[in-house]
Amino acid sequence: MRGKVDATAAPAYNPAVKNDPDMRARAHRLRRDATDAERALWRRLRAKQLDGLKFRRQHVIGRFIVDFYCHECRLAVELDGGQHGEAGQRRRDDARTAFLESRGVAGLRYSNLEALRETGAVLEDIRDCKSRGQPVLVGTTSIETSELLSGKLRD
Repeated sequence: MRGKVDATAAPAYNPAVKNDPDMRARAHRLRRDATDAERALWRRLRAKQLDGLKFRRQHVIGRFIVDFYCHECRLAVELDGGQHGEAGQRRRDDARTAFLESRGVAGLRYSNLEALRETGAVLEDIRDCKSRGQPVLVGTTSIETSELLSGKLRD
């Protein structure tokens, strides 16, 4: 029907957001100020080292910047610090996840500690997404952020 908008359809891609100078500058700052976990994982993902998959670092998708993104797999990989265990941040993470899913982008989410200690397992999860063809959303990690905050795990 003319004039009706399908509420279930993904919102139209807006290239102006990707090219927004403020978002680009923020993504640049995030690349420059990467965490140790982001640097370690990037060393394993960059230059198509993982099964020939091309990853982008601090990639703008809509109004969000994802830590790592593979366009071929439509996969975002997020590394979370301790603040992601807080209720307000979890709500923002859930909103980000819903937005990415509405764009057909699946995601893998890990704590920084998990990315550092279990890098091989993280890379294997990414490989599994490629082999399935359609990645599925993994919303939890094997090392929960709440455990980090409560002090159950020590660096």
